[in-house]
Amino acid sequence: MKRILTKEIRQSLGPQREGPELVPPLKVGILAVPEFTFMSLSCFVEYLRLAADERDYSRKIFCDWSLLSNSSEPIAASCGFQMLPTANIDTLASYNYLLVHGGILHTQHQVPDYIYQTVERAIELNLPILGLCTGQFVLAEMGLLNGKRCAVHFSQEMAMKELFPEVITDTDNHVVEDGGITTCPGGLASISLATRLVSEHCGTARAEKVMHYFMTDRPEKNFKKYLDVQSHQGGIAMTKES
Repeated sequence: MKRILTKEIRQSLGPQREGPELVPPLKVGILAVPEFTFMSLSCFVEYLRLAADERDYSRKIFCDWSLLSNSSEPIAASCGFQMLPTANIDTLASYNYLLVHGGILHTQHQVPDYIYQTVERAIELNLPILGLCTGQFVLAEMGLLNGKRCAVHFSQEMAMKELFPEVITDTDNHVVEDGGITTCPGGLASISLATRLVSEHCGTARAEKVMHYFMTDRPEKNFKKYLDVQSHQGGIAMTKES
């Protein structure tokens, strides 16, 4: 087979000039617990990647992000994928947000001590803290959400209320900010969290560019077609509780 996408061709499809030298206005350090949810993380990080540069060139010009850990050991996602950390928690002071990313609550893996310690260090540094997916449970366990509103996935609301009754749960909003802590229930709502951060620190034009590249500005005809097929074939109707 003759290869068409040669090294030279690939280079021609990439950036043809150097990017501007500037400090990214948005830098997010990410702490992921064992068996974190891959969808929430990928939505959030891919949004930053597309906001960070022109086209999909992926250079960290306007945004920067790192997966933090205290070692180089991989972190397992709930889907079984393993992700390697890209920076040590010692670099925490170089970011302007710390994101605590949760996962499945019934995992048999304990949250590592370094995650709690890094959150405590972020508070000392006065870094704004973000809780994504079930990262809120880590923050609630530390007492950081007592008396505060917190965005929670509807399927986890009961657990949050039972375990941490002093937390005020909110299942209606994708992003909730209260007392210096911003929370998001995960899933596609991660895009809403990233949109808020990028709009605030990089401008609305960069956020609009990402949504265009995500193709969310196009009507989704296939979804209705799928529902029609389900209806005719007696498919299972998915409810909010499913």
